[in-house]
Amino acid sequence: MNKKLLITAVILLVALISSVLVATSKNINGPIKIGVILPLTGNAANYGEQVKKGIDIALKQINKDGNKIEVVYEDNQFDPKLGLSAYNKLVKVQGVKYLITFGGNVCPYINPLAQKDKIVNFATGCNTLDFNDDFSYNFRFDVSEREASKAIVSYLKTSRNPKTVALLYLNNDWGSIVAKTIKDVLSDQGIKVVDEEMFNGGSADMKTQLAKIKQSNPDSIFFLSLSNFTPILLKQIKELRIEKQLFTNISIQDPSVMLNAKGISEGILYSAPKLQAIDTSRNDAFLSAFPDPSSRNFASWGFDSLNLYVDALASEGDNPIKVATYLHSVSNYKGGFGLINYDNHGELKLDYVIKTIKDGKFVEVN
Repeated sequence: MNKKLLITAVILLVALISSVLVATSKNINGPIKIGVILPLTGNAANYGEQVKKGIDIALKQINKDGNKIEVVYEDNQFDPKLGLSAYNKLVKVQGVKYLITFGGNVCPYINPLAQKDKIVNFATGCNTLDFNDDFSYNFRFDVSEREASKAIVSYLKTSRNPKTVALLYLNNDWGSIVAKTIKDVLSDQGIKVVDEEMFNGGSADMKTQLAKIKQSNPDSIFFLSLSNFTPILLKQIKELRIEKQLFTNISIQDPSVMLNAKGISEGILYSAPKLQAIDTSRNDAFLSAFPDPSSRNFASWGFDSLNLYVDALASEGDNPIKVATYLHSVSNYKGGFGLINYDNHGELKLDYVIKTIKDGKFVEVN
Protein backbone atom coordinates (compact mmCIF):
# COMPACT_ATOMS: atom_id res chain seq x y z
CA MET A 1 0.00 0.00 0.00
CA ASN A 2 1.55 3.34 -1.00
CA LYS A 3 1.89 6.22 1.42
CA LYS A 4 -1.06 8.18 0.00
CA LEU A 5 -3.44 5.23 0.34
CA LEU A 6 -2.19 4.53 3.87
CA ILE A 7 -2.87 8.12 4.97
CA THR A 8 -6.35 7.97 3.43
CA ALA A 9 -7.09 4.69 5.24
CA VAL A 10 -5.93 6.13 8.57
CA ILE A 11 -8.10 9.24 8.12
CA LEU A 12 -11.17 7.08 7.34
CA LEU A 13 -10.50 4.87 10.36
CA VAL A 14 -10.18 7.86 12.68
CA ALA A 15 -13.41 9.32 11.31
CA LEU A 16 -15.20 6.02 11.83
CA ILE A 17 -13.98 5.69 15.42
CA SER A 18 -14.94 9.31 16.14
CA SER A 19 -18.45 8.81 14.78
CA VAL A 20 -18.92 5.72 16.95
CA LEU A 21 -17.72 7.58 20.05
CA VAL A 22 -20.06 10.48 19.34
CA ALA A 23 -22.99 8.10 18.81
CA THR A 24 -22.36 6.23 22.03
CA SER A 25 -21.90 9.34 24.16
CA LYS A 26 -24.49 11.58 22.52
CA ASN A 27 -26.10 13.98 24.97
CA ILE A 28 -29.28 16.00 24.70
CA ASN A 29 -28.43 19.67 24.42
CA GLY A 30 -31.97 20.90 24.98
CA PRO A 31 -33.26 21.98 27.24
CA ILE A 32 -36.12 19.64 26.41
CA LYS A 33 -39.20 19.93 28.58
CA ILE A 34 -41.09 16.87 29.80
CA GLY A 35 -44.56 17.56 31.21
CA VAL A 36 -45.65 15.35 34.10
CA ILE A 37 -49.31 15.17 35.19
CA LEU A 38 -49.72 13.21 38.43
CA PRO A 39 -52.01 13.08 41.49
CA LEU A 40 -49.72 14.89 43.93
CA THR A 41 -52.53 15.76 46.34
CA GLY A 42 -55.88 14.12 47.03
CA ASN A 43 -56.95 10.50 47.40
CA ALA A 44 -54.44 9.03 44.92
CA ALA A 45 -51.42 11.06 46.06
CA ASN A 46 -49.63 7.94 47.35
CA TYR A 47 -49.32 6.67 43.79
CA GLY A 48 -48.38 10.04 42.29
CA GLU A 49 -45.66 10.63 44.87
CA GLN A 50 -44.11 7.25 44.09
CA VAL A 51 -44.07 7.97 40.34
CA LYS A 52 -42.51 11.37 41.10
CA LYS A 53 -39.78 9.77 43.22
CA GLY A 54 -38.87 7.51 40.32
CA ILE A 55 -38.74 10.46 37.91
CA ASP A 56 -36.61 12.53 40.28
CA ILE A 57 -34.08 9.72 40.73
CA ALA A 58 -33.76 9.35 36.95
CA LEU A 59 -33.59 13.11 36.33
CA LYS A 60 -30.72 13.61 38.79
CA GLN A 61 -28.57 11.04 36.97
CA ILE A 62 -29.65 12.12 33.48
CA ASN A 63 -28.62 15.75 33.93
CA LYS A 64 -25.50 14.76 35.86
CA ASP A 65 -24.46 12.90 32.71
CA GLY A 66 -24.55 16.14 30.71
CA ASN A 67 -28.09 16.14 29.33
CA LYS A 68 -30.47 19.07 29.59
CA ILE A 69 -33.89 17.77 30.53
CA GLU A 70 -36.44 19.91 32.37
CA VAL A 71 -39.40 18.29 34.13
CA VAL A 72 -42.54 20.34 34.80
CA TYR A 73 -45.02 18.86 37.31
CA GLU A 74 -48.76 19.45 37.31
CA ASP A 75 -51.19 18.04 39.89
CA ASN A 76 -54.27 16.25 38.50
CA GLN A 77 -55.61 15.07 41.90
CA PHE A 78 -56.88 11.96 40.06
CA ASP A 79 -59.55 14.23 38.58
CA PRO A 80 -60.25 14.19 34.80
CA LYS A 81 -61.08 17.93 34.68
CA LEU A 82 -57.84 18.89 36.40
CA GLY A 83 -55.97 16.44 34.17
CA LEU A 84 -57.37 18.10 31.05
CA SER A 85 -56.57 21.55 32.41
CA ALA A 86 -52.97 20.47 33.06
CA TYR A 87 -52.72 18.94 29.57
CA ASN A 88 -53.89 22.18 27.93
CA LYS A 89 -51.52 24.26 30.04
CA LEU A 90 -48.50 22.12 29.19
CA VAL A 91 -49.26 21.35 25.54
CA LYS A 92 -51.22 24.35 24.26
CA VAL A 93 -49.57 27.10 26.32
CA GLN A 94 -46.04 25.85 27.05
CA GLY A 95 -45.57 23.82 23.86
CA VAL A 96 -44.62 20.56 25.62
CA LYS A 97 -44.33 17.61 23.19
CA TYR A 98 -43.59 14.82 25.68
CA LEU A 99 -45.67 13.78 28.68
CA ILE A 100 -45.71 11.37 31.60
CA THR A 101 -49.22 11.09 33.01
CA PHE A 102 -50.90 8.98 35.68
CA GLY A 103 -54.33 7.62 36.38
CA GLY A 104 -56.92 5.21 35.10
CA ASN A 105 -59.41 7.94 35.94
CA VAL A 106 -57.59 10.51 33.79
CA CYS A 107 -56.06 8.65 30.83
CA PRO A 108 -59.43 8.03 29.07
CA TYR A 109 -59.52 11.82 28.57
CA ILE A 110 -55.84 12.66 27.99
CA ASN A 111 -54.82 9.75 25.76
CA PRO A 112 -57.20 10.59 22.87
CA LEU A 113 -55.98 14.20 22.89
CA ALA A 114 -52.33 13.14 22.91
CA GLN A 115 -53.02 10.82 19.97
CA LYS A 116 -54.79 13.58 18.01
CA ASP A 117 -52.15 16.22 18.84
CA LYS A 118 -49.23 13.81 18.21
CA ILE A 119 -47.93 14.29 21.74
CA VAL A 120 -45.86 11.38 23.02
CA ASN A 121 -47.29 10.19 26.34
CA PHE A 122 -46.18 7.56 28.81
CA ALA A 123 -49.57 6.74 30.36
CA THR A 124 -48.58 5.36 33.76
CA GLY A 125 -51.33 3.85 35.87
CA CYS A 126 -53.49 3.62 32.75
CA ASN A 127 -55.01 0.17 33.19
CA THR A 128 -58.45 1.10 31.91
CA LEU A 129 -58.00 1.44 28.15
CA ASP A 130 -57.28 -0.89 25.27
CA PHE A 131 -54.24 0.34 23.34
CA ASN A 132 -55.11 -0.36 19.71
CA ASP A 133 -54.11 2.66 17.59
CA ASP A 134 -52.11 1.53 14.55
CA PHE A 135 -49.41 4.13 15.31
CA SER A 136 -49.74 5.05 18.95
CA TYR A 137 -48.33 8.14 20.64
CA ASN A 138 -49.48 6.71 23.97
CA PHE A 139 -47.44 4.07 25.78
CA ARG A 140 -48.93 2.10 28.65
CA PHE A 141 -46.99 1.76 31.89
CA ASP A 142 -49.33 -0.44 33.89
CA VAL A 143 -51.17 -3.71 33.60
CA SER A 144 -53.88 -4.20 31.00
CA GLU A 145 -56.92 -4.54 33.26
CA ARG A 146 -58.51 -6.94 30.79
CA GLU A 147 -55.53 -9.32 30.89
CA ALA A 148 -55.01 -8.89 34.63
CA SER A 149 -58.70 -9.66 35.25
CA LYS A 150 -58.50 -12.80 33.13
CA ALA A 151 -55.51 -13.96 35.18
CA ILE A 152 -57.10 -13.49 38.62
CA VAL A 153 -60.54 -14.85 37.67
CA SER A 154 -59.00 -17.88 35.98
CA TYR A 155 -57.01 -18.57 39.15
CA LEU A 156 -60.09 -18.19 41.36
CA LYS A 157 -62.10 -20.47 39.10
CA THR A 158 -59.46 -23.17 39.32
CA SER A 159 -58.52 -22.84 42.98
CA ARG A 160 -61.76 -21.70 44.69
CA ASN A 161 -64.49 -22.33 42.09
CA PRO A 162 -66.80 -19.50 43.23
CA LYS A 163 -70.31 -19.52 41.81
CA THR A 164 -71.16 -15.98 42.88
CA VAL A 165 -69.25 -12.72 43.37
CA ALA A 166 -70.18 -9.29 44.76
CA LEU A 167 -68.46 -6.08 43.64
CA LEU A 168 -67.56 -2.99 45.66
CA TYR A 169 -65.70 -0.18 43.92
CA LEU A 170 -64.92 3.52 43.89
CA ASN A 171 -67.58 5.61 42.16
CA ASN A 172 -65.57 7.26 39.39
CA ASP A 173 -64.52 6.54 35.79
CA TRP A 174 -61.64 4.34 36.90
CA GLY A 175 -63.88 2.26 39.16
CA SER A 176 -66.63 1.93 36.56
CA ILE A 177 -64.29 0.81 33.79
CA VAL A 178 -62.48 -1.71 36.00
CA ALA A 179 -65.83 -3.04 37.29
CA LYS A 180 -67.16 -3.51 33.77
CA THR A 181 -63.97 -5.33 32.79
CA ILE A 182 -64.11 -7.71 35.74
CA LYS A 183 -67.85 -8.34 35.17
CA ASP A 184 -67.22 -9.28 31.55
CA VAL A 185 -64.51 -11.74 32.58
CA LEU A 186 -66.65 -13.21 35.38
CA SER A 187 -69.49 -13.70 32.90
CA ASP A 188 -67.16 -15.46 30.46
CA GLN A 189 -66.24 -17.87 33.28
CA GLY A 190 -69.88 -18.50 34.21
CA ILE A 191 -69.61 -16.71 37.57
CA LYS A 192 -72.69 -14.71 38.61
CA VAL A 193 -72.51 -11.18 40.07
CA VAL A 194 -75.09 -11.11 42.87
CA ASP A 195 -74.51 -7.56 44.10
CA GLU A 196 -72.75 -4.43 42.89
CA GLU A 197 -72.06 -1.49 45.20
CA MET A 198 -70.18 1.78 44.83
CA PHE A 199 -68.77 4.27 47.33
CA ASN A 200 -67.74 7.90 46.96
CA GLY A 201 -64.17 9.08 47.30
CA GLY A 202 -65.06 11.56 50.03
CA SER A 203 -66.71 8.96 52.26
CA ALA A 204 -64.99 6.91 54.97
CA ASP A 205 -68.11 4.89 55.79
CA MET A 206 -68.82 1.91 53.54
CA LYS A 207 -70.83 -0.13 56.05
CA THR A 208 -74.15 0.38 54.26
CA GLN A 209 -72.74 -1.06 51.03
CA LEU A 210 -70.97 -3.85 52.91
CA ALA A 211 -74.18 -4.80 54.74
CA LYS A 212 -75.94 -5.25 51.39
CA ILE A 213 -73.06 -7.36 50.13
CA LYS A 214 -73.18 -9.51 53.26
CA GLN A 215 -76.90 -10.00 52.72
CA SER A 216 -76.30 -11.20 49.15
CA ASN A 217 -73.99 -13.93 50.55
CA PRO A 218 -71.48 -14.17 47.67
CA ASP A 219 -68.73 -16.77 47.53
CA SER A 220 -66.11 -14.06 46.86
CA ILE A 221 -65.90 -10.26 46.89
CA PHE A 222 -64.04 -8.10 44.38
CA PHE A 223 -63.18 -4.66 45.74
CA LEU A 224 -61.46 -1.71 44.11
CA SER A 225 -60.14 1.09 46.25
CA LEU A 226 -57.32 3.61 46.39
CA SER A 227 -54.63 2.80 48.94
CA ASN A 228 -55.73 5.48 51.41
CA PHE A 229 -59.25 3.94 51.57
CA THR A 230 -58.23 0.27 51.58
CA PRO A 231 -57.30 -0.01 55.30
CA ILE A 232 -60.61 1.66 56.28
CA LEU A 233 -62.54 -0.69 54.00
CA LEU A 234 -60.80 -3.78 55.38
CA LYS A 235 -61.45 -2.71 58.99
CA GLN A 236 -65.16 -2.34 58.24
CA ILE A 237 -65.25 -5.74 56.54
CA LYS A 238 -63.77 -7.22 59.71
CA GLU A 239 -66.17 -5.33 61.97
CA LEU A 240 -69.14 -6.70 60.01
CA ARG A 241 -67.65 -10.21 60.22
CA ILE A 242 -67.69 -10.72 56.49
CA GLU A 243 -65.56 -13.80 55.95
CA LYS A 244 -65.32 -14.21 52.21
CA GLN A 245 -62.41 -14.55 49.80
CA LEU A 246 -61.39 -11.01 48.82
CA PHE A 247 -59.70 -10.18 45.54
CA THR A 248 -58.72 -6.93 43.88
CA ASN A 249 -56.29 -5.46 41.35
CA ILE A 250 -52.69 -4.18 41.52
CA SER A 251 -53.72 -0.88 43.15
CA ILE A 252 -53.41 -2.67 46.49
CA GLN A 253 -49.66 -3.15 46.02
CA ASP A 254 -48.76 0.05 47.83
CA PRO A 255 -46.51 -0.09 50.93
CA SER A 256 -48.91 2.22 52.79
CA VAL A 257 -51.53 -0.56 52.75
CA MET A 258 -49.15 -2.84 54.65
CA LEU A 259 -48.44 -0.07 57.13
CA ASN A 260 -52.07 0.78 57.85
CA ALA A 261 -53.80 -2.59 57.41
CA LYS A 262 -51.63 -4.95 59.43
CA GLY A 263 -53.41 -8.18 60.30
CA ILE A 264 -56.56 -7.41 58.31
CA SER A 265 -55.26 -7.73 54.78
CA GLU A 266 -54.02 -11.32 54.96
CA GLY A 267 -55.13 -13.62 52.15
CA ILE A 268 -56.29 -10.98 49.66
CA LEU A 269 -55.60 -12.11 46.10
CA TYR A 270 -54.67 -10.02 43.05
CA SER A 271 -52.82 -10.38 39.76
CA ALA A 272 -49.59 -8.53 39.01
CA PRO A 273 -46.97 -8.44 36.27
CA LYS A 274 -44.32 -11.12 36.41
CA LEU A 275 -41.17 -9.04 36.72
CA GLN A 276 -37.47 -9.62 37.07
CA ALA A 277 -35.20 -7.16 38.86
CA ILE A 278 -32.59 -5.83 36.42
CA ASP A 279 -29.37 -4.84 38.15
CA THR A 280 -27.58 -2.39 35.83
CA SER A 281 -25.49 0.69 36.57
CA ARG A 282 -28.36 2.86 35.31
CA ASN A 283 -30.75 1.21 37.77
CA ASP A 284 -28.40 1.21 40.79
CA ALA A 285 -29.70 4.38 42.45
CA PHE A 286 -33.30 3.38 41.86
CA LEU A 287 -32.92 -0.15 43.24
CA SER A 288 -31.08 1.25 46.27
CA ALA A 289 -33.99 3.62 46.96
CA PHE A 290 -36.55 0.81 46.51
CA PRO A 291 -34.91 -2.44 47.69
CA ASP A 292 -38.26 -4.23 48.15
CA PRO A 293 -39.59 -5.29 44.71
CA SER A 294 -43.19 -4.87 45.91
CA SER A 295 -42.52 -1.24 46.87
CA ARG A 296 -41.09 -0.08 43.55
CA ASN A 297 -43.89 -0.85 41.11
CA PHE A 298 -45.34 2.66 40.68
CA ALA A 299 -41.99 4.46 41.10
CA SER A 300 -40.43 2.34 38.37
CA TRP A 301 -42.96 3.62 35.84
CA GLY A 302 -41.69 7.17 36.33
CA PHE A 303 -38.05 6.13 36.45
CA ASP A 304 -38.18 4.07 33.26
CA SER A 305 -40.39 6.53 31.36
CA LEU A 306 -37.88 9.35 31.74
CA ASN A 307 -34.90 7.13 30.89
CA LEU A 308 -36.64 5.81 27.77
CA TYR A 309 -37.37 9.39 26.71
CA VAL A 310 -33.68 10.24 27.06
CA ASP A 311 -32.66 7.23 24.95
CA ALA A 312 -35.21 8.08 22.25
CA LEU A 313 -34.33 11.78 22.17
CA ALA A 314 -30.58 11.06 22.05
CA SER A 315 -31.15 8.66 19.17
CA GLU A 316 -33.83 10.49 17.17
CA GLY A 317 -33.67 14.13 18.20
CA ASP A 318 -36.51 16.37 19.31
CA ASN A 319 -39.13 14.92 16.95
CA PRO A 320 -42.29 13.33 18.42
CA ILE A 321 -42.96 11.10 15.40
CA LYS A 322 -39.43 9.72 15.45
CA VAL A 323 -39.47 9.38 19.25
CA ALA A 324 -42.75 7.42 19.09
CA THR A 325 -41.32 5.22 16.32
CA TYR A 326 -38.24 4.53 18.45
CA LEU A 327 -40.40 3.56 21.43
CA HIS A 328 -42.48 1.17 19.31
CA SER A 329 -39.32 -0.85 18.74
CA VAL A 330 -38.20 -1.02 22.39
CA SER A 331 -37.32 -4.65 23.03
CA ASN A 332 -35.94 -6.23 26.21
CA TYR A 333 -35.04 -2.85 27.68
CA LYS A 334 -33.54 -3.43 31.13
CA GLY A 335 -35.54 -1.09 33.33
CA GLY A 336 -36.32 -0.70 37.00
CA PHE A 337 -39.72 -2.20 36.22
CA GLY A 338 -38.11 -5.25 34.56
CA LEU A 339 -37.66 -6.19 30.92
CA ILE A 340 -39.71 -3.76 28.83
CA ASN A 341 -41.14 -4.48 25.38
CA TYR A 342 -43.53 -2.29 23.39
CA ASP A 343 -45.45 -2.75 20.15
CA ASN A 344 -46.81 -0.28 17.57
CA HIS A 345 -49.99 0.12 19.64
CA GLY A 346 -47.99 1.32 22.66
CA GLU A 347 -48.95 -1.81 24.54
CA LEU A 348 -46.60 -3.07 27.21
CA LYS A 349 -46.11 -6.81 26.80
CA LEU A 350 -46.51 -8.53 30.17
CA ASP A 351 -46.98 -11.94 31.71
CA TYR A 352 -49.05 -12.17 34.89
CA VAL A 353 -48.72 -13.95 38.23
CA ILE A 354 -51.11 -14.28 41.16
CA LYS A 355 -50.05 -12.62 44.38
CA THR A 356 -51.41 -12.53 47.91
CA ILE A 357 -50.71 -10.84 51.22
CA LYS A 358 -49.03 -13.21 53.64
CA ASP A 359 -47.40 -12.33 56.95
CA GLY A 360 -47.68 -8.66 56.05
CA LYS A 361 -45.91 -9.03 52.70
CA PHE A 362 -46.91 -9.09 49.05
CA VAL A 363 -45.88 -12.56 47.84
CA GLU A 364 -46.38 -14.67 44.76
CA VAL A 365 -48.77 -17.60 45.11
CA ASN A 366 -46.99 -20.90 44.50
